[in-house]
Amino acid sequence: MAKIHEVYDFSLQKSHKHITYSTEQDPTDNTAVMVSLELPGERRWQKEESLNELQALCESYGLIVKREFINRRAKPSPSCLVGSGTIEHIKEYCIAAGIKNVIFDDDLTPAQMKNIIKMFDDKIRPMDRTELIIDIFAQRAKTKEGKLQIELARLEYILPRLTRQWVHLIHQAGVVGGGVGVRGPGEKQLEMDRRQIRHRITAIKRELKTMVRYRSVQRKRRERHNIPVLAIIGYTNAGKSTLLNALTNAGAIVEDKLFATLDPTSRKFLLPDTNQEIVLSDTVGFIRKLPHELVDAFKATLEEVRYADILIHVLDVSDDKAEDRTKVVLEVLQELKADDKPVLTVLNKIDMLDNRSFIDRFKRDSRPCVAISARSGEGFRELFTAISDLTCHHRVEASLCIPHDQHKLLSLLYQKGRIYERKDCDDAVYVYAEYDVSLNAALEPFHIDDNEISW
Repeated sequence: MAKIHEVYDFSLQKSHKHITYSTEQDPTDNTAVMVSLELPGERRWQKEESLNELQALCESYGLIVKREFINRRAKPSPSCLVGSGTIEHIKEYCIAAGIKNVIFDDDLTPAQMKNIIKMFDDKIRPMDRTELIIDIFAQRAKTKEGKLQIELARLEYILPRLTRQWVHLIHQAGVVGGGVGVRGPGEKQLEMDRRQIRHRITAIKRELKTMVRYRSVQRKRRERHNIPVLAIIGYTNAGKSTLLNALTNAGAIVEDKLFATLDPTSRKFLLPDTNQEIVLSDTVGFIRKLPHELVDAFKATLEEVRYADILIHVLDVSDDKAEDRTKVVLEVLQELKADDKPVLTVLNKIDMLDNRSFIDRFKRDSRPCVAISARSGEGFRELFTAISDLTCHHRVEASLCIPHDQHKLLSLLYQKGRIYERKDCDDAVYVYAEYDVSLNAALEPFHIDDNEISW
């Protein structure tokens, strides 16, 4: 994209323009411009970083961004966020260039969206950041649960904004028929639409509660077998699915785009050396300005983070904004009330670094912390050791006397534990072993004191 900057300061009765033009592009329905509001006290680098992320979201959705507009104002315009003059200028540019989409980096109130739609005369589709993310999630959802959660988020987003112009959202939600929402049906029809949406929201929430109960049963089963659950969390596109695939061959979707993974994937994994069984759960990636509609709608999925024993925070250390990404992740954890969980920070993509000297600083600030490459497998040995240290309370170390007629217990020790010492005698097999605590009920009758055997 040729980056084109336009900064207007209507509130101060000044105009600052910095414009560079690129060659003309063929107008298509997947072209877009981005719009951002800059307020006093905001740092330009933060605004540009937010716009860079918005552009990545647009590309993930399939839009080609042609231009960006930054409007500097003393305060947001209550009617249309960036001021009517800027909206008119954007409209003229989009019509001349054949651009069909205007993406706002800030969330628009229902009133602002209604006014902007009216000013665009239905010729251009405005979207705010929340609607864009919801649409991206809708593209990615594969499971029934994921689709229901997205539908819930979309409907809760639509409801306060429902006007006769919102044909595209009504059709995407699939709540009402093709003729509903077009110009002319009047307020009575709009109220009927709102009532149908409220009924659908209630039905979806009821269905999601059933899924939450099913997840609860699964979780209790794991707790009964004392299998530790580790949730893989992190900023979107940090390499979480790549790590899960590398460890478990889960086959999770891996793409170099935001929110490539939406539906959670859980797989069992045996830690090398200790043979301890754990469950690894991939989760949806976090992002700055994560819409509250999505957080609320995805509670059934995100609760896996809340109920996990340990959080594996995967951080793309090759990203020069890695520290800022960490802050965003911690903020989302606070919102999910999961900030009290043990966290293992995993510095990923070290194979993409030319200089690794600053990794030590990350390790000092985020303990425990390991550096890996999920793609090449570098650092996996340290990763396994760190996980073993964090899950040690799920294991038992003991000296055991296993009679010969209980050879199945010995096989079980080799499968789900690690035998450090073994001594075969005429009456029994003596071992010093570390094993999963789930085996303790079967093995405890064969415990012996350490001084009863000399290795």
